[in-house]
Amino acid sequence: MAARRGRSGPGSPSRGAPRGGLRPTHTDAQLLASWVAGRWVRMLEQDVPGDVLVRGREMARAGAVRELTISSGRARAKLQTRGAPPAFCEICVETFSRSAWDQIIGSLANRAAYAAHLLASELPPNIEDVFAPLGLRLFPLDASEVTVECSCDEDQWCPHVAASGILLADQLATEPFAMFALRGIDAEEFREGLRSRRALLGSTGAVPVHATALSRGWQGGPPTIDGGSGAFWRAGPELNQVAAPLEPPAVSHPLLRRLGPSPFVASRFPLVGLLATCYELISDSVLPEHEAGDQPANGPQPTDGSESAASLGSQSKSGDHGSG
Repeated sequence: MAARRGRSGPGSPSRGAPRGGLRPTHTDAQLLASWVAGRWVRMLEQDVPGDVLVRGREMARAGAVRELTISSGRARAKLQTRGAPPAFCEICVETFSRSAWDQIIGSLANRAAYAAHLLASELPPNIEDVFAPLGLRLFPLDASEVTVECSCDEDQWCPHVAASGILLADQLATEPFAMFALRGIDAEEFREGLRSRRALLGSTGAVPVHATALSRGWQGGPPTIDGGSGAFWRAGPELNQVAAPLEPPAVSHPLLRRLGPSPFVASRFPLVGLLATCYELISDSVLPEHEAGDQPANGPQPTDGSESAASLGSQSKSGDHGSG
C-alpha cells in the first residue's frame, strides 16, 4: 500500500504527539535481541512497507500511542497526534480452541524442560516444536495471518497500526506470555493448568524408570520372587544400621492420604482401612525391636487366608480408617 504523502499534514508524526503517551522501553536493537519481540518485529519488517514502518516507529517513539490493550485474539490501541482526531486500531490473530490448548498444555507438561522454563515465566526459544505436531503456530508466520483495522480508513497496514505493532513488540519483550493471551488463553490460567498437569503426573508416578536404576545396588541382578519369599516379612539387616532412631511419620498414613479414596467404590471390604491396618501392624512390630537393637522379628505371617482377612477386617472397623 502507498504511504501517506506530506510531512506536515494532519496526523504526520513530525507534528509530534501530546505528552503522556506510551513509548517503547527497548531500542530497536534490544527488540531484535529478544527472540520473542524479534519474531514480531521481523514479521513487521518483512511485510509492512518500509516507509510506513519508519513512520510507525517515529509515532511510537513520539508517544502517539495513548493506550494499548492486549486481550484474547487482539491488541487494541488508541493513538493521538497533534492537530488530528484520535485513531483507533486493532491487530488481530486467530485464537486456539479450548481443546487445542488442553492438548498443548498436556504436551508441555510431559516435557520437564519446557515446563520448568514456562513455570519460571520464561518462554523457551524452541517452543514452536511443541505446537508444530498439532498443526499450530504460536507466532504468526507472516502478516497474512494477521488482520488489522484502523479508523483512519487506510487499507491494511498504516502508520497507526505500525506504531501499535512496535508497542506490541515492546510489550512482548517485557511480558512474553502476552503472546499466549493473543492466542486465547490468559497467562495465569495457562500456568495454573500446567502446574495441575505436572502435579497429576507426579501423583500417578508417570515417570520412566530405567532398568539400570532398578538393578543398581544388587550384585548379579535383583532377587527372584521365589528366592525372596521366605524373607518377605523380615526387615533386612540394613535397618539396624540406621543412625537416627526410627519414628512414626508426623502425618499418619501419608501415602494413603496422597492416593486418596479407593476407586473401588462398590467393594465389600474397606480397602483403605485394611491397608492402613497392615501398615500399622508392620510398623508396630518393627519399631520397638529396632529401638532395642535386636534383629527385627517376623511380622504378621498369616497361615490361613480367612483368618488374616477376619482379623484385619475387625481391626480396620475398630480403627475407623474409612472405607474405599
